[in-house]
Amino acid sequence: VAYSVTTLLVILMQISVMKPQSK
Repeated sequence: VAYSVTTLLVILMQISVMKPQSK
């Protein structure tokens, strides 16, 4: 179950990094 949380965190982090990049 913890793995699922880690994956979600990684996806969220990726989106956060992509957000500023688009800016």
